[in-house]
Amino acid sequence: MMFFKKGPMWKVISRMSPVFSSGKLKAMTALITKEAENMSDYIEKFVNVPNIDSVEICAKFSTNVIALCAFGVEAKCFENEDAEFR
Repeated sequence: MMFFKKGPMWKVISRMSPVFSSGKLKAMTALITKEAENMSDYIEKFVNVPNIDSVEICAKFSTNVIALCAFGVEAKCFENEDAEFR
């Protein structure tokens, strides 16, 4: 994708590409896996509930992953309904 861009868009993409190096993606994979386990534990609490809000659960997961990978902060949205990042 980056090879086909020209001008200002190429410049933006070329600045972002170091964020997605193989080493950094491997490190992020471990963090994402940890958050996926947290989400699984959270969902287990609702086994006997007929309807769950999957959009809210996905939003919490996304917030946790972005906070952890981008800022190095644990948002803990699954533990705290009034989490600072939400």
